[in-house]
Amino acid sequence: MISLAKICLKVMTDFYLLYRKAGFFRSSLADYLSVGIPTIKRWEQTNNPPVSVIKLLEILNNDLSHLGDQWSGFRFIQGELVTPENEFVAPGKIRAHKYLAMAIQFRERENAKLRQDIEQLQPKTQFNSRVSF
Repeated sequence: MISLAKICLKVMTDFYLLYRKAGFFRSSLADYLSVGIPTIKRWEQTNNPPVSVIKLLEILNNDLSHLGDQWSGFRFIQGELVTPENEFVAPGKIRAHKYLAMAIQFRERENAKLRQDIEQLQPKTQFNSRVSF
């Protein structure tokens, strides 16, 4: 006799868990992907949906690792990119990055110019090595 646990394990494939984690039911996923419910059932039974469906569900689950290893640990929460160190980066911060970099470069040039001006203002004293007392 087959136990209920074995039946549940067979039904709950990785694909099933992935789309449930994304907040879908079988019928809502079928509607979302514009496929029939029998297609979703077949993907569950074989645990072999198209790679594009897996990638889409990973995105919907806020997993960006499919973009490459350097994105591992990054995710989206309420419209903000969250780093593996749990730093939230809003879209405005990303857009502002270019302008902040430009401001830093401008300040660095200004500081270099001011240093030159200070050096020109300081008296150049030369000490005679032969000082007599």
